[in-house]
Amino acid sequence: MSKSNISRTNLFLIELIIIIAFFIASLSIIISVFSKVNSTSIEASALNGASITMQSNAELYKIISYDELPTDIQTLYYDKNWQITSAGSEYYIIKVEISLEDKDYSVIASFNQEAKFADSGKPIFTLETKKYFKK
Repeated sequence: MSKSNISRTNLFLIELIIIIAFFIASLSIIISVFSKVNSTSIEASALNGASITMQSNAELYKIISYDELPTDIQTLYYDKNWQITSAGSEYYIIKVEISLEDKDYSVIASFNQEAKFADSGKPIFTLETKKYFKK
């Protein structure tokens, strides 16, 4: 084997190593981008579902009478599709806190809703609505 054949072989191996390193670097960047896109998609889907569900809850609070107002913190459990479910099988949680503010001839009820992921407790969305009641 001549010296030129050995140098060609070495050059080929160096080129091959450079190409493999380039593809490995590209692959790691692509995987991190897809991972970020997936988590953003999950968060956007959760935000959309939370806002629609909390808006529906707010509409229900609009029609409630003063005598029917709950006084404690309500915890509502939802599955991945934002369908109401029982505790233990939840994917999302919405906590509703109702506070009353007495005025001279009226009461203002504030409905504070907070949606979270059930497993991590990471907040998704909060919504505050108010309703005016005459005394």
